[in-house]
Amino acid sequence: MNSFDTKLHTMTLSEDGSYTAYSKEYDEHYHSTKDGALHESLVKHVVPAFKMMKNKAEITILDICFGLGFNTLATLYYVKQNFPDFKINIYSPELDADLVKSLNEFTYPKEFDEFKEIISGLIENGVYDDDSWHVEIFLGDAREYIKKFPTTSSI
Repeated sequence: MNSFDTKLHTMTLSEDGSYTAYSKEYDEHYHSTKDGALHESLVKHVVPAFKMMKNKAEITILDICFGLGFNTLATLYYVKQNFPDFKINIYSPELDADLVKSLNEFTYPKEFDEFKEIISGLIENGVYDDDSWHVEIFLGDAREYIKKFPTTSSI
């Protein structure tokens, strides 16, 4: 049994070779097992958003429900590959604090290997910050968090 597997989550291999989680509580996977977690995050969420943002120097993203962090990590991976001078600010509420605590045990795709420090920082402090990237997790109800979130520069 993988150490990520808990009474509420089971790690599941998807067709692109990346893992996702199955939620026993909601009886569904976090990502399409056919498309794959990495493919889904990049193709359905990240790449379309950046088509609209390519002329910006800095962007702020509100990522509702951090979950396994795939959308955040796929964003950082894509930016590093295609827009290395972008300043990225990602704010993400997540209701399940136990899920966040378990992310060091999750098997991420090799494309995310360089972001292990970010995951560790988010687990330990709820924030990661350097010259280019600011990533912050709010543990709690997203409906409360978005009432305080500045909306002027978000996508």
